[in-house]
Amino acid sequence: YKNDRIIIGSDNMKYEDLTIGTIIELKNKEQYMIIGYNPKDNNQEYDYACCKHPEGLILGGIKPLNNEDVYKVIFNGFNNPFILEALSRKEAK
Repeated sequence: YKNDRIIIGSDNMKYEDLTIGTIIELKNKEQYMIIGYNPKDNNQEYDYACCKHPEGLILGGIKPLNNEDVYKVIFNGFNNPFILEALSRKEAK
């Protein structure tokens, strides 16, 4: 399944609606995997809940990030109708 709303390209582009399992890189070269949507931290809502890649949750815990924090997409997560439905619910908020 293809999600046309995912924008993938060169460094420093705007990324929207990245799917769970997507590996992203920040400007400081740290890599994270998206594991959820719209986490809250200190009453602030973020776009994504992420864990450090490849370490996972055990060593790094959950890090909230926004679209503008994404410098580069390393790997696209899996897309299927259930993921697209979750993204639609996220947009409706």
